[in-house]
Amino acid sequence: MSSACMARAAPSNCEPRATKPLMTQAKPRPPCPICGKPNVKAFRPFCSAKCADVDLGKWFSNAYVVPGEPVSTSDLDADDS
Repeated sequence: MSSACMARAAPSNCEPRATKPLMTQAKPRPPCPICGKPNVKAFRPFCSAKCADVDLGKWFSNAYVVPGEPVSTSDLDADDS
């Protein structure tokens, strides 16, 4: 590196800086899974707090389930001992 670069001379006297790649197109945001409106960054992946609460309510009411084999309560008790 030349002394001119060390002295913060004009960029034309220094080594080229790395540049950030240009963004071509923004990716389309997926819609809200509850109502289909565009999502909002503050509530991602939902469009509003209301849709986020509706989704949470579905989890609490067991409307959504994770697939797997059914577990009996006796199997749960056996794991505690």
